[in-house]
Amino acid sequence: MSSPIADRNLGPAAAAREVAHVSNTTLRSWLDRGWITAVRVGPRNYLYDLDSVAAMIQPVGPLSDVERASIAEAVAKSPDPTPAQLATLRGIIHEVDA
Repeated sequence: MSSPIADRNLGPAAAAREVAHVSNTTLRSWLDRGWITAVRVGPRNYLYDLDSVAAMIQPVGPLSDVERASIAEAVAKSPDPTPAQLATLRGIIHEVDA
């Protein structure tokens, strides 16, 4: 039987900041409001649920075909896509499927 914590995509603040491109202050604000989830691992440290952080990222408007192609090309050329790039690609796929 697996634990609920083991099933989550957890990462330190640095990984969460990279996913959302926000500051620690913003992450803590989102956490305090209940908009994202995290597990406390020390007096001031958290492991953030990276999926909940990625879900906070909302496009400001529809992407053009050129923007979609540019993002897809950058992700394809990257030998190791970053969590932010993967989140962007997931967003594009979700938009196309919608």
